[in-house]
Amino acid sequence: MALISAARRARRWLELKSLIECAALAAAYIALARLSLSVDEVSPYLSALWPASGLALAVSLEFGRRVLPGVFLGSALYLWTLGLPWEGCLLFGAANSFEAGVASWALDRIGIDGHSFYDPRDFSIFGVVTGSAAAMGSLLAVWTLHRFALIRVGSFDAWATRSLGHWAAMLIVAPAILLWRHHSRLTGGWKYVAEGAALAAATTAAVAVLFGGGAVSARHLSFDFALMLVAVWAAARFGVRETSTVLLVIAFAGSWGTLRGFGPFAGAQRDVAVDVLQAFVSTLALASMTLSSAIWRAKDDREQARQARAKLALITDAAPALIAYIDPQWRYAFVNGAYRRWRHSDPASLLGRRVDEILTPEVYETCRPRLAEAFAGRPVEFEARFPYSGELRWVAVSYRPDLLPNGTVAGVVALVTDISRQKAAEETLRETERRVVALNRELSRRVERRTARLRQVNAELESFCYAVAHDLRSPLRKMSGFSQAVLQDYGDCLGAGGVDQLKRIFDASRRMARLIDDMLTLTAVTRRDMAEELVDLSAMTRRVVERLQAADPERRVELVVEPEVRARADPELLETALRHLLDNAWKFTSKRPEARIEFGVIPQEPSPIYFVRDDGVGFDESQRRKLFASYERLHADFPGHGLGLATVSRVIQRHGGRIWAEGEPGRGATFYFTLHDRE
Repeated sequence: MALISAARRARRWLELKSLIECAALAAAYIALARLSLSVDEVSPYLSALWPASGLALAVSLEFGRRVLPGVFLGSALYLWTLGLPWEGCLLFGAANSFEAGVASWALDRIGIDGHSFYDPRDFSIFGVVTGSAAAMGSLLAVWTLHRFALIRVGSFDAWATRSLGHWAAMLIVAPAILLWRHHSRLTGGWKYVAEGAALAAATTAAVAVLFGGGAVSARHLSFDFALMLVAVWAAARFGVRETSTVLLVIAFAGSWGTLRGFGPFAGAQRDVAVDVLQAFVSTLALASMTLSSAIWRAKDDREQARQARAKLALITDAAPALIAYIDPQWRYAFVNGAYRRWRHSDPASLLGRRVDEILTPEVYETCRPRLAEAFAGRPVEFEARFPYSGELRWVAVSYRPDLLPNGTVAGVVALVTDISRQKAAEETLRETERRVVALNRELSRRVERRTARLRQVNAELESFCYAVAHDLRSPLRKMSGFSQAVLQDYGDCLGAGGVDQLKRIFDASRRMARLIDDMLTLTAVTRRDMAEELVDLSAMTRRVVERLQAADPERRVELVVEPEVRARADPELLETALRHLLDNAWKFTSKRPEARIEFGVIPQEPSPIYFVRDDGVGFDESQRRKLFASYERLHADFPGHGLGLATVSRVIQRHGGRIWAEGEPGRGATFYFTLHDRE
């Protein structure tokens, strides 16, 4: 609601503003009409110069055609004060508003506004459009005057007088109003003020002599050229704004004097004198305003060209490269600051001189064929060593032809860049590459030698491990076998102490055998080749737990296995890892009457997380780092050698994964691992 209220208030304000503008325009129109008829009345309804039409056009161009009702109202009210019937007032108001509306509409469509008077082409179009609009509006106005029998002259003479009077006003008054509105400040120093005063004095003197009716009769003298000189002076030395002001003075003074029988245009036939005056004023206005806009455009173009050259010089002087422009006679037309510094010269000593006069003979012989190729229309780039800053330096030279639309080469742009540092850097890079290649070769040789040594050491270690295992297993089998035989054959004779000692020997030999097996397994995990395939981890878990249950049938363990868990891995290695993890879970839950072991997976990207969880004795978080180290045991009251989790860690690492654990004393442990997440 607030927005709607605000919109309504804004609309009412705009409507009120438009009414105020239309009323102000109507009042100004009436005032100018009275002034015009008081100065140069041809008849009660015709004037040699009708400045109100210029005002109407200027306001329409500036504020839009919404103010045209003000033109209609002002024209109708003024004619009503002269006694014209109300039908005639309406028709005359329609003619004047139609004239301003058509002209402003056409100029808007063409794209001409108050800023276009500085373009000679646009001002010529402005003159054609306003003349056509004045002619069309005069048809309706003259018909209205004849309709009510308000004029005694012929229709064509009345139409010509009104058309020329309105056209002259549009050509002079409208530009003057718009230009002074947009450019009201006076620019220039005391010379501008002095020359402006002289122009004003000359204009006043010219119109006073020609149209003042003094002792010197100008009727018989060809002094009208003085008006042309004043207009040309204003156009050439000042601008469009001042020219329109001078023309306005000439038009008013000429109309006043001619209608009173003074000046070169006065004659026995008043209507003919008015037509000649209007034609002269319109032609002078069109010519001088076009000349002024052309001169202003030329000055503006020269100023823009000067600023462009200054910016170009500023930009090129800031460049470290040598930049020059060479004309078809092979003479320097432009050089930048770097070029001047290279030659230790000022622009005057370089511009206009031939290339062979500036370059040394050696450098010129190098550049001459390339420069000739550039003047043939082909871009040229090359590198050479030139004397620069007292030494020979590498430079990159580029010649770019300046091609005209017809294919003619207007000149060549020369760009010379010092690339000595780049060349030195390239040489350093090549030397570095050579050294890197040599170092890589040496490193490859060292790696090959060390790899061969490592293979030899591994082979010897493998042979040693198998030899040790074979040499240890044979005595262990004998110890185990003989101790078991003694127990069976002579157990009754040894007594309780002897039997206990033999059982200890038997158990120790079995533990030693298992330790040897675990060591061999750890070695095999590290060395054996991998053959990956799609493995069903759920089924593998069940098989391992079934073997554990068969070895210890009295245990009550709840097994929870997530179904259809598959992964791509080496089946033997992964089963070894799962066997050790599940064996640990089985072992550390052995003191619970009812235990729980769980296997599952946590989906995530890029690799799922698999886990084995139990509710056994758990572990202290401070000892987490010892879990996967070889021969480290966290629970001395449980059997083991400390190699199971180390083997699991090796298997997971070989699959490109990682393993970690979480636990709490008395509340179980969970082992997490991934596969292939480091690939």
